[in-house]
Amino acid sequence: MIGARTWAKEDIQDFLDREEPHYQKINLPFGLSTKGNDRAQTAELLLKEIAGKTVLDVGICLGYFCLAALARGARRAVGWDVSGDRIRQARLIGEMLGSSAEYL
Repeated sequence: MIGARTWAKEDIQDFLDREEPHYQKINLPFGLSTKGNDRAQTAELLLKEIAGKTVLDVGICLGYFCLAALARGARRAVGWDVSGDRIRQARLIGEMLGSSAEYL
């Protein structure tokens, strides 16, 4: 992401402590991660032959499937949720990872 904030380990740990994001386990820099279920097996089943395609994830939670789609070669990943707080958390996690995922 161009112009994105650089996250230090202490900043990420502060986010995890303050926000307590959970539901999906997302690996973050410095060996840190969100709490939640590992969704890798589900992503493996859902995101086959995704390279070059656009993905829409409805009900993003923390944005795991958008991140997984991009890691598997998706051209674009857009996540949508009704919760403004979930969108905010997903955007911050995406920023920590330097992701191009879009959350609406």
